[in-house]
Amino acid sequence: MPNPFIPPDGFPIGPTATIGPTAADARLVESLRAAPSRYHPGRQAAMRDLEAAVFAVVDELRARGVAPEKVLMILKAHVAAQAAHPDDLLDDVVPWCIARYYRQAASA
Repeated sequence: MPNPFIPPDGFPIGPTATIGPTAADARLVESLRAAPSRYHPGRQAAMRDLEAAVFAVVDELRARGVAPEKVLMILKAHVAAQAAHPDDLLDDVVPWCIARYYRQAASA
């Protein structure tokens, strides 16, 4: 069954362009599926793994010229589609995404 949050032809990044899966997507999906709820005692290590996976996706999408709002949209779609506790994770994933995208922009 197709995932309603992830378009089968890729995410639209312009009027006629789409972007398909990145090399870092598999790690992100694995980390999202493994991320425990906010109150799980082993959450800290899993969240470090998730943060690294988010950074890898942001870095790859930015290198491919994807605009920051599209990067955020893609990550939110992954969280909604893959995470057992999406609301808990969005509070972390959104700031990581923004900070990483603009940290990379400042160093470029």
